[in-house]
Amino acid sequence: MSSDTEKIKERLDIVDVIGSYLKLEKAGSNFKAKCPFHNEKTPSFFVSPARGSYRCFGCGVGGDIFTFVEEFEGLDFRGALEILAARAGITLRREDPAKRDERARLLDITEEAAKFFESSLRSNSKVKEYISKRGIKPKTAEVWRLGYAPEGSGEIINHLSKKNFTKKEMEQAGIIKVEDSKTYSRFRDRIIFPIADTSGRVIGFSGRIFSENTKAPKYLNSPDTALFDKSDVLYGLDKAKEQIRKKGYSILVEGQIDLVLSHQAGFENTIALSGTALSDKQIERLWRLGKTIVIAFDSDRAGMAAASKNGERALAAGMEVKVAFLPKGSDPADAITSDVAIWKKAISESKHLIEFYLEVLLSLGLEKRRLGREIVRKVLPAISRLGSSVEQGHFISLVAARTGISEKALREDLLKVKDEPSSESDSTLEVTFQNKKPKEDLVRKQLVALSKARGIKQKYRKKIIDEVKKIAGQSALDSVELSDREQEKIAFETEANFQEEGALEKHVESLLARFERDHLKAEYSKYAAELTGAEKKGQKTETRHLLAKCREISKKIETLNARL
Repeated sequence: MSSDTEKIKERLDIVDVIGSYLKLEKAGSNFKAKCPFHNEKTPSFFVSPARGSYRCFGCGVGGDIFTFVEEFEGLDFRGALEILAARAGITLRREDPAKRDERARLLDITEEAAKFFESSLRSNSKVKEYISKRGIKPKTAEVWRLGYAPEGSGEIINHLSKKNFTKKEMEQAGIIKVEDSKTYSRFRDRIIFPIADTSGRVIGFSGRIFSENTKAPKYLNSPDTALFDKSDVLYGLDKAKEQIRKKGYSILVEGQIDLVLSHQAGFENTIALSGTALSDKQIERLWRLGKTIVIAFDSDRAGMAAASKNGERALAAGMEVKVAFLPKGSDPADAITSDVAIWKKAISESKHLIEFYLEVLLSLGLEKRRLGREIVRKVLPAISRLGSSVEQGHFISLVAARTGISEKALREDLLKVKDEPSSESDSTLEVTFQNKKPKEDLVRKQLVALSKARGIKQKYRKKIIDEVKKIAGQSALDSVELSDREQEKIAFETEANFQEEGALEKHVESLLARFERDHLKAEYSKYAAELTGAEKKGQKTETRHLLAKCREISKKIETLNARL
């Protein structure tokens, strides 16, 4: 494999590769951009043509063209290799099937199963007729590789056995299941929608029941396997990702037919869930491609509830969230097949999640006091999740104008919402997707690294050391250990970031402010926990003291947020 990777690196320039995903700007001998792996206002992601590598000084990620494509696309190394090989015009060497690892074998099985399902559909006129009645054109069905799983279990088992796959491998791939020593095909009498990873490789399936005279679930997805993780995969992302990048937003629907028809109607930035709520992994992937998401779910009560739940998660992760209003009782597929203009209007006139909440509440005709309580319960928490004070002010003014509630009262209630300790479900308010370590530790490592870098002027190195000690004590410096890889990062950073004194000073000030803010957040959590305990024990004096402490820290955090 090494010769393939070397050939690819010889033919592809890292600036061209990463530049096809991000907008790069020249920065001396390097290039810079806003990091796609964490939310930031000032670019700290640098690409070095000389080194053939990239590095983000905000969150610490780095590597070459292969690691970038792996991380950005959510692929394994083989998937990234295939994408870059196609781009470089290189045909990869075939491996001996007997020597391939388990994951590669499972990819072979799912691909072969997809071909079998496609062939079964081509020979079944009734299923083809049904697909046509749903508005799906033959070419569309071919592009999305729609298939059909026969009623019996024997056909696909025999087919895969002839291709030298074992029943154990079929079970590991989620194609069959074993119950009471009997072997069954997992998908029987179902229209099959193959699910692919972002490089287009089939990793699982979703099957819609064909016969309505059954108690079986309407939709059935592949179980979690070494290939398929339903909390990580979005149906259609392999085909939608380029359009999401170009348009800057994604359209999220619930079902496979909704998605296929949306693409057919020209909305090729549409992706779908497979019966699950949006996960952090899925939001991360969408956020990297486009910062806005339009949720277009069924217009019934369950669909609206799901839109709210998923919208809240995406909003908390820093995305702009809009909701498309569909005619009552319809879903995207209904809207598209009845009149595509309805679908176009719903998308173009989609409203911000907060406006959506407001519209729904106002449509209920609640008396003013009850409306106010619902605004506090549902709308203000959503406003508090907005990262911009300007945006918060805009929506406060909007709510006041539409409801007649004074802005002053709304702002006072908003402060109460923000002053409450964040719940576990709100832990993504400031998401740094790539990092598993606490943010304070990552920023602290960056500061310590800068304080030791030879390319840094002494006054900045001293400032970093003095400020970190002032904020968190000497132990905050002593406890940091830098690996060889991180030492390499320091050299890269010196090249990329330290050419202009003004830029360096701003970078150091920003890191110190982030470190102090994150340190204060940890302090706030500690005092908030103590406050809860004091309240339960009825310790009034201690409660007042701790409440004052929390408010004091909260104000400091607000001040630091304004600087960042």
